[in-house]
Amino acid sequence: MKRCGFATQHLAGPDLSPAVRTSARADMFERRSDLVRLLAVADAERIVTAADRLAITQPALSRIVARLEREFGGSLFERIPAGLRPTRFGALVLGHARRILREIEDGEEAVAAALAGRTGRFRVTAAPLWMQ
Repeated sequence: MKRCGFATQHLAGPDLSPAVRTSARADMFERRSDLVRLLAVADAERIVTAADRLAITQPALSRIVARLEREFGGSLFERIPAGLRPTRFGALVLGHARRILREIEDGEEAVAAALAGRTGRFRVTAAPLWMQ
C-alpha cells in the first residue's frame, strides 16, 4: 500500500518557518480518522462543537489536534475568541486532507461497484436552460 506523503517542497514559502519546511514526513496523511477529526474541527470552527459531533470528549480532541500540529510541524489553527480558524499552513493541510478523503471515498465506491457488478460510467446532460 502506497503511503500518501506530503512533500516538503509544497511547504516552502515566505510565511512558513524553516522548522515547518524541514519537519515534513512521509506518513503525515496516514490515518483516515485523524483527517476526519481535523476536518470536523475546521468545519465546526470550535473544538467542543466538533467533539460533540464526533462523540468524543473535548480534551481528547484537543490532544489529537495538538498531536497533529506536532506531526505536521506547524500550527494548523489560530485560536481566536470565537473559536478557531485555519492558519495559512492549516488551510494548505486541510485542502490536502479533503482531497485525500475524497479520493478514498471515490476508491471505495469504485471497488464496491465492481464487486456488485456495476462498472462503467453514466453521464446525464441537459441543455443550459434546464441547468438553471
